[in-house]
Amino acid sequence: MRNKLALSSERLTVNGHVLLDFHQNPDRPTHRLRVVSASLWLYVRSRGSSSPSASNRTATLYVFRVAESNSTSAPLSGGMDLLAAVEVDASSASHGWRRVDLRAAVQHWFAPASGHHGHNARKKLTLLVDCVGCGPAGIQVAQFERRQRRRPFLAVATEALVSRRRGRRFTITCGEGVTQCCKQSLYVSFEDLGWDDWIIAPKGYFANYCMGECAGRPRTPDMFRYFHAHVLEEYRLRNPYASVSPCCAPTKLSPMSLIYFDRDHNIIKSDLPKMIVEECGCT
Repeated sequence: MRNKLALSSERLTVNGHVLLDFHQNPDRPTHRLRVVSASLWLYVRSRGSSSPSASNRTATLYVFRVAESNSTSAPLSGGMDLLAAVEVDASSASHGWRRVDLRAAVQHWFAPASGHHGHNARKKLTLLVDCVGCGPAGIQVAQFERRQRRRPFLAVATEALVSRRRGRRFTITCGEGVTQCCKQSLYVSFEDLGWDDWIIAPKGYFANYCMGECAGRPRTPDMFRYFHAHVLEEYRLRNPYASVSPCCAPTKLSPMSLIYFDRDHNIIKSDLPKMIVEECGCT
């Protein structure tokens, strides 16, 4: 499973609403991914209303998807679709980050557009956030701040769709009775590491690791990261006293995205390379 995180970028304001743009990485095709979860995170805060009745009020956050328009003067001419509605009360306990489920909308965003085969033509997702009742309840939604401290962001978890066509290289998943080189699933919780005070998302991820034997039974070249390792294994089998033996190690790693607070409490989004073990082999 992979986690993708994206900070919003401000495009323009329409009738007092800021349009939030989210962009895909053109180098990472998404049409072969299944969206496991997708959440829009919005920061809600109090305006410090002095009205005693304000704390008993509720407001509703509406999130709309804005259809693409060729007109810069009328960006809403393509229409809007309601994606989600979330109630927020004015009590102090409700202040902070609020999560809005957008899994279906992001899956649609990742899917190929009509008439475009083999790649994704929807490179941008534009959202409009409206809050009904926020004024009387003394609630404000932080939609864009130049210092990025409370800028809205998307947290998306995906997994690859199983292809019907398999290549020669494959990896074995560890399980009961498996002793040969395999990939063992390992979930790391940032809360357990004590990092949840500065890491915003994700809450954790599957780092995985490799374990198992690389000797003792016949193996084909596709089980090895390099053909050189296969040659060494054949040499070891014919020379049992030679101190040469391949090791079970990661052969493919993928990156992950991280959103966190820096020392100045700004929100930073980074893509960290080689964080997730995807495949294991003998090297």
